[in-house]
Amino acid sequence: LVAKEKVQGVLEVVNKKQDAFNDNDVDILTVLAAQAAIAVENTRLYQQADLINELVHELRTPLASMLTIAYLLKRSDLSNEQRQQFADSIAEEVSRLNDLASSYLEYSRLEAGRLTFSASTVDLGDLLQECCRILQPKAAEASIKLELSLPNHPLLIEADENKIKQVVINLLNNAIKYNHTGGEVNISAWGNDQIVSFSVQDTGVGIPESDLPHVFEKFFRAHNIQESYPGTGLGLSICNRIVEIHGGTISVQSQLKAGSTFTVELPVCVKDCL
Repeated sequence: LVAKEKVQGVLEVVNKKQDAFNDNDVDILTVLAAQAAIAVENTRLYQQADLINELVHELRTPLASMLTIAYLLKRSDLSNEQRQQFADSIAEEVSRLNDLASSYLEYSRLEAGRLTFSASTVDLGDLLQECCRILQPKAAEASIKLELSLPNHPLLIEADENKIKQVVINLLNNAIKYNHTGGEVNISAWGNDQIVSFSVQDTGVGIPESDLPHVFEKFFRAHNIQESYPGTGLGLSICNRIVEIHGGTISVQSQLKAGSTFTVELPVCVKDCL
């Protein structure tokens, strides 16, 4: 299947008759293949257009905020303290735009299959310990207690270590970010000879029940955090896609104002998926 000089896929046809395909059969199949290739390419373009439209929509809020701040900074009656506050607000919005752009690029590459995955033997327990060490200072700064519970045996899987690490870091970051002072984040892992799992449980703000079916959708943010917490709405979508590519699943359970638990299940051997 070729469209715009790019191979889109392969059309396989089986002839159940004893006779070979004749020239007329080949002509018909060639036309069908061309139409199928165009359909596949159009679907990809529509998906790309939808993603761009959503990105533009998400860019409007921080851009409008910075435009308002820039206008206010022109006032001559502002104190130095007020100017500093406005400057800090601009820095926060620029950081948000940078995060949004980076997340968008990664998500689009995942969707297009342009990110390279490299499988190796990974001890999930060691990886979780490393991620906890990385996030410990951030948790301590927010007076949040990190607890890690692991079995007394290795949890070996075949996976892209950096990509799985990215998933863990994202889930831990969220568990700290959407928690409250003095809260807790509990990480646990378990497994057998076929599936290895880990969960990240927090005592934070939780997710409204009506929002739970949508948490892994791109650009979606739960209604109870949109105003109070900055974010791109792409982190969980990226996590979900990475886990899917590994042949695994990610799920969430949550209770509003009580916390959330995200659980990831990964097959022990995923080389065929990557």
